Amino acid sequence: MISLRLDVTIPAISSSSSGFLFFLTNLRGYRHLKLGIHIITDKYTDMQLRHLATLLIASLMSCGGETSPGGGTTPTQPVVPVATSITLSASSISLNSLGQTASLTAVVTDQNGAAMSGQAVAWSSSDTGVVTVSNGTVTAVADGSATITATSGTLTATASAIVGQEPSTISLSSDSLIMRSVGAEVDLTAAVLDALGGTVEGAVISWTSSDEGVATISFGSTGSEAGTVTAVANGSATITATSGTASATASVTVAQIPSTITLSSTNIVLTAAGETAELTATVLDSLGVAIVDGVVIWTSSDSTIATVSDGTVTAVLDGTASITATSESASATATVTVSTGVSSVFAGGYHTMILKTDGTLWATGDNNYGQLGDGTTTDKSAPVQVMSDVSSVSAGGYHTMILKTDGTLWATGDNNYGQLGDGTRTDKSTPVQVMSDVSSVSAGYYYTMILKTDGTLMATGSNSDAQLGDGTTTDRSTPVTVMTRVASVSAGEAHTMMIKIDDDALWGVGDNQQGQLGDGTIIDRTTPVQVMTGVAIVSAGSRHTMIIKNDKTLWATGRNQEGQLGDGTTTSKSTPVEIMSEVSAVSASKWGSAPGGGRSMILRTDGTLMGTGDNQAGEIGDGTRTGRSTPVQVMTGVSWMSAGVQHTMMVKSDGVLWGVGWNSNGQLGDGTTVMRLSPIAINVGN
Repeated sequence: MISLRLDVTIPAISSSSSGFLFFLTNLRGYRHLKLGIHIITDKYTDMQLRHLATLLIASLMSCGGETSPGGGTTPTQPVVPVATSITLSASSISLNSLGQTASLTAVVTDQNGAAMSGQAVAWSSSDTGVVTVSNGTVTAVADGSATITATSGTLTATASAIVGQEPSTISLSSDSLIMRSVGAEVDLTAAVLDALGGTVEGAVISWTSSDEGVATISFGSTGSEAGTVTAVANGSATITATSGTASATASVTVAQIPSTITLSSTNIVLTAAGETAELTATVLDSLGVAIVDGVVIWTSSDSTIATVSDGTVTAVLDGTASITATSESASATATVTVSTGVSSVFAGGYHTMILKTDGTLWATGDNNYGQLGDGTTTDKSAPVQVMSDVSSVSAGGYHTMILKTDGTLWATGDNNYGQLGDGTRTDKSTPVQVMSDVSSVSAGYYYTMILKTDGTLMATGSNSDAQLGDGTTTDRSTPVTVMTRVASVSAGEAHTMMIKIDDDALWGVGDNQQGQLGDGTIIDRTTPVQVMTGVAIVSAGSRHTMIIKNDKTLWATGRNQEGQLGDGTTTSKSTPVEIMSEVSAVSASKWGSAPGGGRSMILRTDGTLMGTGDNQAGEIGDGTRTGRSTPVQVMTGVSWMSAGVQHTMMVKSDGVLWGVGWNSNGQLGDGTTVMRLSPIAINVGN
């Protein structure tokens, strides 16, 4: 037996055991050969040692022998494996996310096609800007393609690598938008991401809105990563960004916030209590767009002057108030001035009763009998307030009758003849209630005619000339019934004229010494007699009567010594004569026994005021003290007038009160007792 020992020393490259010994027997051709291979190692791994031993043994075995002629065996050379090819586990790979990896393995085979282990393989990428490779691990860097090459010695193998990002998710710059103004714009940006969160550059994005009536989305070009959301109307919508199969949504809420308010008017003037004006408030957002159905709260700084409800402003009393419209933090204010002005005026003997548009009653002048109703008997030279909720008033010689809005009749002043109708003959300086259900009242010199709501005419007070019309000459302190179905009544100095409902017939009763009843006689009447038909308005004066027919023609009858009839003469008439046309109102002074008692003030349909008759104190108002027998123009723009003994009061269409004539008791109300020949404006409670 041949024993061979081969000692091989290899430099150490890793830790291992100190070494090992292989003993091979029965090698081909060397049956009795024992080969021991002792590999001395210095820090080799077990696996490395095993590979090395295998190579050595294979080399030795290739040296087998052949049979010699003598019958022996000749050793042959061992076959050594040679690397002849290299193959990869895949010929191509596709990556759809940046940073995504894929593994390639390389197998080196020998000439017999057997895989060879332990072969060194080097890896490379043709474009590391697209993919990188390390030990067969391919990593995507950017979209594109590259070739991966594996090299072992002189052998190479390649695989194609394609990187093509695919949208997996979309990230929006905001997922919830709240827009407070219509027309407001907000930019949304979308980032398309692959599965690993890498940005997909150049990804095509489409934008849509679920409700373009609420919000629209616009973008510069198809596929734009930025879209502009525009608010259209209050409501909710969803904006969707889509790229491939990936999408993202943002909720949009358009809810306008009030920024400013504009009012239809910032300055309102009301001239009557109860008069209304409409204010509208337009609520605007910060871009000036109206907020539809914006909630507005209305308030008044002083509800005793003016109230407001849903924009309707109502005058209460004279003064100034601020009306404010508020919507959340926005507000706007309008100034309301209530200057109620005067609606009507009633000139008595030497006092004046003034009714304002707010229903308040004011008084000025003679108050010797308490006829002003202010609780005193002191004259006033400027108007003082007496009471409220008054609808009408009538001033007599020295007493006043007041009709309230509830239909109750009140009385104050001289009651010597029972003219107040309260069942007594005691003067009153504060109004007392007389009766209810009254529609109108007319105060004569010392008596009163009362018209009930059912058309019944009643009378109280002096009846020396049968002016009450009850068929007697007995004074009454409690109202008595005179006739029924009466439309209107006018009490003069000592005669009464009434218009019936049925045929607009004019009737008269009482003193007729001057033909003032107009029945063609100068006989006093204790019961009413019919005078004419087709009458609309009548005014009984001292001893004359002025009549307006339905056709607006003015007629006159009675005493005319002062030219009070206005027919161009001073001749009295016992039958009505026509004076002029286009007349809307007339007032005949009631006090014939005093200077100035014979005068008529005439209001034309165009608002022109004219006067005729006595003018000793300038009471006609034409700037002179000259009596007139033909009407002369006084002023224009008049809506109401009333003739007293020697003073005239008028209201212009703007609600301003004017006065002219005698003023010894302050009856003009201008704060003085100075006589005026031309009308002067009077301030009433303002």
